[in-house]
Amino acid sequence: MKEIDFGELAETYDDFYKTALGQHIDKLEKAVVEELMQNIPAGKSLEIGCGTGHWTEYFAAKGNDIIAIDISREMVEIAERKNIPNTICLVHDVRNMPFKERFFENIFAITSLDFLDKEDKQKAFGEIKRVLKHYGYILVGGLNRKSSYIKALPKGNIILRGSLFSVQELREYLSLFGEPIIKGCIYWKDGEIIDEKLSESEKNIEEAAFIVGVVRYDRFLEEK
Repeated sequence: MKEIDFGELAETYDDFYKTALGQHIDKLEKAVVEELMQNIPAGKSLEIGCGTGHWTEYFAAKGNDIIAIDISREMVEIAERKNIPNTICLVHDVRNMPFKERFFENIFAITSLDFLDKEDKQKAFGEIKRVLKHYGYILVGGLNRKSSYIKALPKGNIILRGSLFSVQELREYLSLFGEPIIKGCIYWKDGEIIDEKLSESEKNIEEAAFIVGVVRYDRFLEEK
């Protein structure tokens, strides 16, 4: 798969979050991530695919000391302009990171790893496993290719050029570290978000457009 150049979108990327739809989606995504962040202690953290720093600001506000990386120099330059507290923004490739083994206590990745193909995902998760401390946490959020929202996107949308996760695939990758917890949000029907109209029992995670999982790295997993 040809690598997607998000640099060309850097200057306009944050415009989505200024729209009513963008603000609504952001609210829903932050709510489900917040649920999974409850038991993650703040610490030395890596954010993968920081983009313009939208999620970096959220993780920094949780008290984390963050190294935020992205392969796009244009995206990183915008993130740097935001002067996010306790954050260093760097241009690096998750498939080949310069950090020492067991360097980070937490690793976060939101809608970034789902734009890597299968081979590159395997390289990325291998690197993540190398730099994450034992008993540290990894939280990964991505777009669910099997959801109605993704299926409704018009042809040519840049999102469709990614190799998006399914719930099963996200669980398989996170299971490299232990037993993950996975949640989802953004339920879509007839051109509108219907989360507020659904009871918890009606929400099928397989239909959620945004899926996110967290797992604590079990150092003894390889011995089981």
